[in-house]
Amino acid sequence: MRTFDSKHIPVPRGYEGFRFPSGFSSFALEIGAGVGWHAETYARSNPKHYLLAVEHSHERFAKLSRRVARAKLDNIVAIQADAESFVVHSVPVLSLERILILYPNPYPKAAQSNKRWHRMPFMQALLATLKRGGVLQMATNEDFYAAEFFTEMQEIWGLSLVSNERVSRAADPLFSPRTHFEKKYYERDELLHLMEFRKV
Repeated sequence: MRTFDSKHIPVPRGYEGFRFPSGFSSFALEIGAGVGWHAETYARSNPKHYLLAVEHSHERFAKLSRRVARAKLDNIVAIQADAESFVVHSVPVLSLERILILYPNPYPKAAQSNKRWHRMPFMQALLATLKRGGVLQMATNEDFYAAEFFTEMQEIWGLSLVSNERVSRAADPLFSPRTHFEKKYYERDELLHLMEFRKV
């Protein structure tokens, strides 16, 4: 794995000089927050955590932003930016308690494998923002992606496995989906892989 080089990563437009708000001791980052179903639920369930909900897509961000505005919560902010740019320029080292990557694009083609989160040099910069003892949470419905992530987050990135759950509608009919993707995959009775890793 080559070393991540941040010098060519642009500052995210609109977030120049972004600072974490005062009054919170714990911060979490959700990458690819989509329309914000999980982000809102997380913020409501964790009132002492401040959630940075990042979404790059204009269409999904518009819906995320409206959801956050309607929720009227003071512990969440909707951010429209490329995750790499935002993390590199706006998230301090050792500042996060939790990073959430739920149902990322798996880039299934062999030629795209370097775009998978666990194979991106950017993971070095992302994990640098996580405090020691902080948690990275990932979910996917792709078996190959789950297998790679499980192995490489431990062997390459040095994280410690906290949990590795497998959920399906047939096996767990009481499971409550947290995102629209998760709801769709669950209703299809696909196997969901829910992982947590800790930075040691």
